[in-house]
Amino acid sequence: MKRGLTEADEAFSAVVHAFVDRHWDGVSEAQRVTHWYTAAREAGWGVPMWPATAGGPGWNATRKYLWSQILARRGVLLPPSPGIDVVGPLLMAVAPETMQVKLLPGIRDGATTWCVGAAEADGLDLEGMQTTAFQVADGFELRGRKHFVWGAGDAEWMLCITRLNEGYGLFALPLDDQAVGVREVPTFDGGAALAEIELSNVFVPAGLGCAITDPEEALRKLGGVAPMASGALAEAQLTAIREVTAAWQDDNLDAACRELGVAVEALKAMEARYVEAEARGARKPFPAAALRARSREILLQLGDLQLSSFGYYALPYPDEALLHNEGPIGPAGTTAALRRNLAARLALQHEAVTSRVEDWKDEIARHLDVAEEEQQDSR
Repeated sequence: MKRGLTEADEAFSAVVHAFVDRHWDGVSEAQRVTHWYTAAREAGWGVPMWPATAGGPGWNATRKYLWSQILARRGVLLPPSPGIDVVGPLLMAVAPETMQVKLLPGIRDGATTWCVGAAEADGLDLEGMQTTAFQVADGFELRGRKHFVWGAGDAEWMLCITRLNEGYGLFALPLDDQAVGVREVPTFDGGAALAEIELSNVFVPAGLGCAITDPEEALRKLGGVAPMASGALAEAQLTAIREVTAAWQDDNLDAACRELGVAVEALKAMEARYVEAEARGARKPFPAAALRARSREILLQLGDLQLSSFGYYALPYPDEALLHNEGPIGPAGTTAALRRNLAARLALQHEAVTSRVEDWKDEIARHLDVAEEEQQDSR
Protein backbone atom coordinates (compact mmCIF):
# COMPACT_ATOMS: atom_id res chain seq x y z
CA MET A 1 0.00 0.00 0.00
CA LYS A 2 1.29 3.49 -0.85
CA ARG A 3 2.38 5.67 2.02
CA GLY A 4 -0.48 7.63 3.54
CA LEU A 5 -3.26 5.69 1.76
CA THR A 6 -5.70 3.39 3.53
CA GLU A 7 -6.80 0.06 2.09
CA ALA A 8 -10.10 1.71 1.18
CA ASP A 9 -8.23 4.44 -0.73
CA GLU A 10 -6.17 1.80 -2.54
CA ALA A 11 -9.38 0.00 -3.50
CA PHE A 12 -10.85 3.30 -4.72
CA SER A 13 -7.76 3.90 -6.88
CA ALA A 14 -8.10 0.45 -8.42
CA VAL A 15 -11.75 1.14 -9.28
CA VAL A 16 -10.84 4.46 -10.93
CA HIS A 17 -8.06 2.81 -12.96
CA ALA A 18 -10.52 0.16 -14.14
CA PHE A 19 -13.00 2.90 -15.04
CA VAL A 20 -10.34 4.64 -17.17
CA ASP A 21 -9.46 1.31 -18.83
CA ARG A 22 -13.06 0.76 -19.85
CA HIS A 23 -14.42 4.20 -20.56
CA TRP A 24 -11.36 6.05 -21.94
CA ASP A 25 -8.70 3.67 -23.23
CA GLY A 26 -11.33 1.21 -24.44
CA VAL A 27 -13.25 3.76 -26.52
CA SER A 28 -12.46 5.16 -29.96
CA GLU A 29 -10.90 8.62 -29.89
CA ALA A 30 -13.83 10.21 -31.74
CA GLN A 31 -16.32 9.04 -29.09
CA ARG A 32 -14.19 9.27 -25.94
CA VAL A 33 -15.33 12.54 -24.40
CA THR A 34 -19.07 11.99 -24.95
CA HIS A 35 -18.84 8.41 -23.75
CA TRP A 36 -16.80 9.42 -20.71
CA TYR A 37 -19.29 12.01 -19.48
CA THR A 38 -22.21 9.63 -19.99
CA ALA A 39 -20.46 6.83 -18.11
CA ALA A 40 -19.33 9.18 -15.34
CA ARG A 41 -22.87 10.46 -14.77
CA GLU A 42 -24.22 6.91 -14.66
CA ALA A 43 -21.57 6.00 -12.07
CA GLY A 44 -22.43 9.07 -9.97
CA TRP A 45 -19.12 10.72 -10.88
CA GLY A 46 -20.35 13.36 -13.33
CA VAL A 47 -19.48 16.20 -10.95
CA PRO A 48 -16.62 14.59 -8.97
CA MET A 49 -15.65 17.68 -6.96
CA TRP A 50 -19.18 18.53 -5.85
CA PRO A 51 -20.53 17.68 -2.38
CA ALA A 52 -23.15 14.99 -1.92
CA THR A 53 -25.75 17.61 -1.02
CA ALA A 54 -25.52 18.99 -4.58
CA GLY A 55 -25.55 15.58 -6.28
CA GLY A 56 -21.81 14.91 -6.26
CA PRO A 57 -20.13 11.79 -4.87
CA GLY A 58 -19.18 13.60 -1.66
CA TRP A 59 -15.57 12.42 -1.75
CA ASN A 60 -13.13 13.60 0.88
CA ALA A 61 -10.00 15.55 -0.04
CA THR A 62 -7.90 12.40 -0.49
CA ARG A 63 -10.26 10.84 -3.00
CA LYS A 64 -10.72 14.05 -4.96
CA TYR A 65 -6.98 14.25 -5.23
CA LEU A 66 -6.60 10.57 -6.20
CA TRP A 67 -9.26 10.95 -8.90
CA SER A 68 -7.54 13.98 -10.44
CA GLN A 69 -4.10 12.42 -10.08
CA ILE A 70 -5.08 9.20 -11.85
CA LEU A 71 -6.78 11.05 -14.71
CA ALA A 72 -3.71 13.26 -15.19
CA ARG A 73 -1.32 10.31 -15.20
CA ARG A 74 -3.48 8.24 -17.53
CA GLY A 75 -3.84 11.04 -20.06
CA VAL A 76 -7.58 11.57 -19.68
CA LEU A 77 -7.70 14.99 -21.34
CA LEU A 78 -11.20 16.39 -20.85
CA PRO A 79 -12.18 19.78 -22.26
CA PRO A 80 -12.84 22.47 -19.65
CA SER A 81 -16.45 22.51 -18.46
CA PRO A 82 -17.47 25.99 -17.23
CA GLY A 83 -20.72 24.63 -15.83
CA ILE A 84 -19.14 21.89 -13.74
CA ASP A 85 -15.86 23.61 -12.88
CA VAL A 86 -16.94 27.23 -12.32
CA VAL A 87 -20.69 27.88 -12.45
CA GLY A 88 -21.78 25.09 -10.10
CA PRO A 89 -19.14 25.73 -7.41
CA LEU A 90 -19.70 29.50 -7.61
CA LEU A 91 -23.45 29.08 -7.17
CA MET A 92 -22.87 26.77 -4.20
CA ALA A 93 -20.51 29.31 -2.66
CA VAL A 94 -22.52 32.54 -2.98
CA ALA A 95 -26.03 32.02 -4.44
CA PRO A 96 -29.19 31.56 -2.37
CA GLU A 97 -30.62 28.06 -2.10
CA THR A 98 -33.57 28.87 -4.35
CA MET A 99 -31.20 29.81 -7.19
CA GLN A 100 -29.12 26.67 -6.64
CA VAL A 101 -32.20 24.45 -6.74
CA LYS A 102 -33.19 25.91 -10.12
CA LEU A 103 -29.78 25.68 -11.79
CA LEU A 104 -27.58 22.96 -10.28
CA PRO A 105 -29.60 19.89 -11.45
CA GLY A 106 -29.29 20.87 -15.12
CA ILE A 107 -25.53 21.35 -14.78
CA ARG A 108 -25.11 18.09 -12.87
CA ASP A 109 -27.14 16.04 -15.37
CA GLY A 110 -25.56 17.59 -18.46
CA ALA A 111 -28.90 19.06 -19.54
CA THR A 112 -27.60 22.65 -19.77
CA THR A 113 -24.34 24.04 -21.11
CA TRP A 114 -22.74 27.20 -19.72
CA CYS A 115 -20.22 29.95 -20.22
CA VAL A 116 -19.06 32.62 -17.77
CA GLY A 117 -19.24 36.36 -18.41
CA ALA A 118 -16.77 37.92 -15.99
CA ALA A 119 -14.03 39.78 -17.88
CA GLU A 120 -14.46 43.00 -19.84
CA ALA A 121 -12.07 44.98 -22.02
CA ASP A 122 -9.48 45.23 -19.22
CA GLY A 123 -9.95 41.71 -17.87
CA LEU A 124 -11.55 41.08 -14.49
CA ASP A 125 -11.20 44.66 -13.31
CA LEU A 126 -13.96 45.12 -10.75
CA GLU A 127 -13.31 48.84 -10.33
CA GLY A 128 -13.65 49.42 -14.05
CA MET A 129 -16.58 47.07 -14.62
CA GLN A 130 -19.18 48.69 -16.87
CA THR A 131 -21.80 45.94 -17.06
CA THR A 132 -24.61 46.93 -14.71
CA ALA A 133 -27.77 45.38 -13.30
CA PHE A 134 -30.77 47.49 -12.31
CA GLN A 135 -33.62 46.28 -10.15
CA VAL A 136 -36.98 46.36 -11.92
CA ALA A 137 -40.38 44.82 -11.22
CA ASP A 138 -40.01 41.05 -10.60
CA GLY A 139 -36.30 40.98 -11.39
CA PHE A 140 -33.33 42.78 -12.90
CA GLU A 141 -32.29 44.42 -16.16
CA LEU A 142 -28.71 43.96 -17.41
CA ARG A 143 -26.78 46.31 -19.68
CA GLY A 144 -23.17 46.16 -20.85
CA ARG A 145 -20.67 43.98 -22.66
CA LYS A 146 -18.56 40.98 -21.70
CA HIS A 147 -15.32 40.10 -23.47
CA PHE A 148 -13.21 36.93 -23.78
CA VAL A 149 -16.16 34.63 -23.07
CA TRP A 150 -14.94 31.09 -23.70
CA GLY A 151 -17.34 28.50 -25.12
CA ALA A 152 -20.23 30.88 -25.75
CA GLY A 153 -20.82 29.36 -29.19
CA ASP A 154 -21.76 26.02 -27.63
CA ALA A 155 -23.41 27.35 -24.47
CA GLU A 156 -27.10 27.80 -23.74
CA TRP A 157 -26.68 29.86 -20.57
CA MET A 158 -24.24 32.43 -19.23
CA LEU A 159 -23.44 33.18 -15.60
CA CYS A 160 -22.77 36.92 -15.61
CA ILE A 161 -21.05 39.14 -13.03
CA THR A 162 -22.20 42.77 -13.01
CA ARG A 163 -22.33 45.85 -10.85
CA LEU A 164 -25.45 45.99 -8.67
CA ASN A 165 -26.24 48.96 -6.43
CA GLU A 166 -23.09 49.57 -4.34
CA GLY A 167 -21.75 46.04 -4.85
CA TYR A 168 -21.97 43.29 -7.45
CA GLY A 169 -24.49 40.82 -8.78
CA LEU A 170 -24.48 37.28 -10.16
CA PHE A 171 -27.04 36.44 -12.84
CA ALA A 172 -28.01 33.44 -14.97
CA LEU A 173 -29.37 34.32 -18.40
CA PRO A 174 -30.22 32.30 -21.53
CA LEU A 175 -28.11 33.18 -24.56
CA ASP A 176 -31.05 32.78 -26.95
CA ASP A 177 -32.69 35.88 -25.47
CA GLN A 178 -33.23 38.45 -28.24
CA ALA A 179 -31.63 41.11 -26.03
CA VAL A 180 -28.38 39.12 -25.90
CA GLY A 181 -25.95 39.61 -28.78
CA VAL A 182 -23.16 37.05 -29.24
CA ARG A 183 -20.29 38.04 -31.54
CA GLU A 184 -17.76 35.33 -32.21
CA VAL A 185 -14.08 36.30 -32.06
CA PRO A 186 -11.87 34.52 -34.64
CA THR A 187 -8.89 32.53 -33.42
CA PHE A 188 -5.70 31.32 -35.07
CA ASP A 189 -7.11 27.91 -36.03
CA GLY A 190 -10.12 29.48 -37.73
CA GLY A 191 -12.47 28.50 -34.95
CA ALA A 192 -14.47 30.73 -32.62
CA ALA A 193 -13.72 29.64 -29.07
CA LEU A 194 -14.07 33.18 -27.70
CA ALA A 195 -16.91 35.70 -27.94
CA GLU A 196 -18.00 39.18 -26.99
CA ILE A 197 -21.50 39.35 -25.57
CA GLU A 198 -23.64 42.49 -25.69
CA LEU A 199 -26.44 42.87 -23.13
CA SER A 200 -29.17 45.29 -24.19
CA ASN A 201 -31.64 45.63 -21.32
CA VAL A 202 -31.74 41.87 -20.70
CA PHE A 203 -34.46 40.93 -18.20
CA VAL A 204 -33.49 38.34 -15.56
CA PRO A 205 -36.20 37.06 -13.17
CA ALA A 206 -35.57 37.60 -9.47
CA GLY A 207 -34.98 33.87 -8.88
CA LEU A 208 -32.04 33.82 -11.30
CA GLY A 209 -29.99 36.62 -9.79
CA CYS A 210 -28.46 37.63 -6.47
CA ALA A 211 -26.15 40.17 -4.87
CA ILE A 212 -22.57 39.13 -4.02
CA THR A 213 -19.94 40.96 -1.98
CA ASP A 214 -16.60 40.09 -3.62
CA PRO A 215 -16.77 38.13 -6.89
CA GLU A 216 -12.98 38.12 -7.29
CA GLU A 217 -12.51 36.43 -3.92
CA ALA A 218 -15.26 33.94 -4.72
CA LEU A 219 -13.56 33.03 -8.01
CA ARG A 220 -10.18 32.66 -6.30
CA LYS A 221 -11.61 30.11 -3.88
CA LEU A 222 -12.87 27.82 -6.63
CA GLY A 223 -11.12 24.47 -6.77
CA GLY A 224 -10.45 24.05 -3.07
CA VAL A 225 -7.95 21.30 -2.44
CA ALA A 226 -5.80 21.30 -5.56
CA PRO A 227 -8.25 18.91 -7.21
CA MET A 228 -6.48 19.13 -10.55
CA ALA A 229 -3.40 17.36 -9.18
CA SER A 230 -0.97 19.68 -10.97
CA GLY A 231 2.00 17.64 -9.80
CA ALA A 232 0.79 14.54 -11.65
CA LEU A 233 0.01 16.58 -14.76
CA ALA A 234 3.46 18.20 -14.67
CA GLU A 235 5.10 14.81 -14.16
CA ALA A 236 3.27 13.37 -17.19
CA GLN A 237 4.31 16.33 -19.34
CA LEU A 238 7.94 16.10 -18.27
CA THR A 239 8.01 12.35 -18.92
CA ALA A 240 6.63 12.94 -22.42
CA ILE A 241 9.30 15.57 -23.14
CA ARG A 242 12.05 13.23 -21.98
CA GLU A 243 10.73 10.34 -24.08
CA VAL A 244 10.37 12.39 -27.25
CA THR A 245 13.78 14.06 -26.93
CA ALA A 246 15.72 11.05 -25.64
CA ALA A 247 17.86 10.84 -28.80
CA TRP A 248 18.47 14.56 -29.24
CA GLN A 249 21.70 14.72 -27.18
CA ASP A 250 20.94 18.27 -26.09
CA ASP A 251 22.81 19.12 -22.87
CA ASN A 252 20.78 22.28 -22.22
CA LEU A 253 17.51 20.41 -22.62
CA ASP A 254 18.71 17.60 -20.35
CA ALA A 255 19.71 20.10 -17.68
CA ALA A 256 16.36 21.88 -17.92
CA CYS A 257 14.51 18.55 -17.58
CA ARG A 258 16.55 17.58 -14.51
CA GLU A 259 15.91 20.95 -12.85
CA LEU A 260 12.20 20.75 -13.58
CA GLY A 261 12.14 17.16 -12.34
CA VAL A 262 13.27 18.32 -8.91
CA ALA A 263 10.67 21.10 -8.91
CA VAL A 264 7.90 18.66 -9.87
CA GLU A 265 8.80 16.27 -7.04
CA ALA A 266 8.74 19.18 -4.60
CA LEU A 267 5.32 20.25 -5.92
CA LYS A 268 3.95 16.74 -5.44
CA ALA A 269 5.23 16.76 -1.87
CA MET A 270 3.53 20.12 -1.26
CA GLU A 271 0.26 18.78 -2.62
CA ALA A 272 0.47 15.67 -0.48
CA ARG A 273 1.02 17.73 2.67
CA TYR A 274 -1.87 20.05 1.87
CA VAL A 275 -4.31 17.25 0.99
CA GLU A 276 -3.35 15.24 4.08
CA ALA A 277 -4.08 18.24 6.32
CA GLU A 278 -7.36 18.89 4.52
CA ALA A 279 -8.42 15.25 4.93
CA ARG A 280 -7.73 15.40 8.70
CA GLY A 281 -9.41 18.77 9.10
CA ALA A 282 -6.11 20.11 10.44
CA ARG A 283 -4.57 23.53 9.95
CA LYS A 284 -3.10 23.89 6.47
CA PRO A 285 0.73 23.94 6.27
CA PHE A 286 0.55 26.93 3.88
CA PRO A 287 -2.15 28.94 2.10
CA ALA A 288 -3.93 27.34 -0.87
CA ALA A 289 -2.88 30.37 -2.92
CA ALA A 290 0.79 29.45 -2.40
CA LEU A 291 0.17 25.95 -3.75
CA ARG A 292 -1.73 27.26 -6.76
CA ALA A 293 0.96 29.84 -7.48
CA ARG A 294 3.74 27.26 -7.31
CA SER A 295 1.89 24.75 -9.50
CA ARG A 296 1.13 27.47 -12.04
CA GLU A 297 4.76 28.56 -12.10
CA ILE A 298 5.99 25.01 -12.79
CA LEU A 299 3.36 24.34 -15.45
CA LEU A 300 4.34 27.59 -17.20
CA GLN A 301 8.00 26.54 -17.11
CA LEU A 302 7.04 23.19 -18.63
CA GLY A 303 4.97 24.99 -21.23
CA ASP A 304 7.93 27.21 -22.09
CA LEU A 305 10.12 24.13 -22.47
CA GLN A 306 7.55 22.41 -24.68
CA LEU A 307 7.01 25.50 -26.77
CA SER A 308 10.71 26.10 -27.32
CA SER A 309 11.28 22.42 -28.17
CA PHE A 310 8.27 21.52 -30.31
CA GLY A 311 6.21 24.66 -30.95
CA TYR A 312 2.99 25.59 -29.18
CA TYR A 313 1.04 22.79 -30.86
CA ALA A 314 2.62 20.49 -28.24
CA LEU A 315 0.81 21.83 -25.17
CA PRO A 316 -1.56 19.23 -23.67
CA TYR A 317 -4.32 21.79 -23.18
CA PRO A 318 -3.66 24.27 -26.01
CA ASP A 319 -5.46 27.58 -26.04
CA GLU A 320 -7.20 27.62 -29.41
CA ALA A 321 -6.30 31.28 -29.74
CA LEU A 322 -2.62 30.28 -29.96
CA LEU A 323 -2.94 27.62 -32.66
CA HIS A 324 -2.17 28.22 -36.33
CA ASN A 325 -0.75 26.23 -39.23
CA GLU A 326 1.82 28.59 -40.66
CA GLY A 327 4.91 26.66 -39.56
CA PRO A 328 7.88 28.06 -37.63
CA ILE A 329 8.14 31.79 -37.05
CA GLY A 330 11.02 33.21 -39.10
CA PRO A 331 13.69 31.45 -41.16
CA ALA A 332 15.72 28.58 -39.78
CA GLY A 333 19.21 29.50 -38.68
CA THR A 334 21.14 30.86 -35.76
CA THR A 335 18.17 32.85 -34.43
CA ALA A 336 15.61 30.02 -34.71
CA ALA A 337 15.84 29.05 -31.06
CA LEU A 338 15.63 32.69 -29.98
CA ARG A 339 12.53 33.18 -32.10
CA ARG A 340 10.82 30.08 -30.69
CA ASN A 341 11.54 31.11 -27.13
CA LEU A 342 10.23 34.63 -27.69
CA ALA A 343 7.05 33.30 -29.26
CA ALA A 344 6.62 30.89 -26.36
CA ARG A 345 6.97 33.57 -23.72
CA LEU A 346 4.60 35.89 -25.57
CA ALA A 347 2.02 33.14 -25.92
CA LEU A 348 2.11 32.30 -22.24
CA GLN A 349 1.89 35.95 -21.21
CA HIS A 350 -1.30 36.51 -23.21
CA GLU A 351 -3.62 33.75 -22.05
CA ALA A 352 -6.75 35.90 -22.01
CA VAL A 353 -6.13 38.41 -24.75
CA THR A 354 -4.81 36.44 -27.74
CA SER A 355 -8.10 36.52 -29.59
CA ARG A 356 -7.16 39.37 -31.92
CA VAL A 357 -5.02 37.60 -34.48
CA GLU A 358 -3.23 40.49 -36.14
CA ASP A 359 -2.48 42.34 -32.89
CA TRP A 360 -0.83 39.25 -31.45
CA LYS A 361 1.22 38.56 -34.57
CA ASP A 362 2.31 42.19 -34.78
CA GLU A 363 3.50 42.12 -31.17
CA ILE A 364 5.59 39.01 -31.80
CA ALA A 365 7.07 40.65 -34.89
CA ARG A 366 8.03 43.76 -32.92
CA HIS A 367 9.80 41.69 -30.25
CA LEU A 368 11.60 39.60 -32.86
CA ASP A 369 12.83 42.73 -34.66
CA VAL A 370 14.17 44.19 -31.41
CA ALA A 371 15.86 40.91 -30.50
CA GLU A 372 17.54 40.65 -33.91
CA GLU A 373 18.78 44.23 -33.71
CA GLU A 374 20.24 43.60 -30.24
CA GLN A 375 21.92 40.42 -31.50
CA GLN A 376 23.43 42.23 -34.50
CA ASP A 377 24.68 45.08 -32.27
CA SER A 378 26.44 42.57 -30.01
CA ARG A 379 28.43 41.03 -32.87
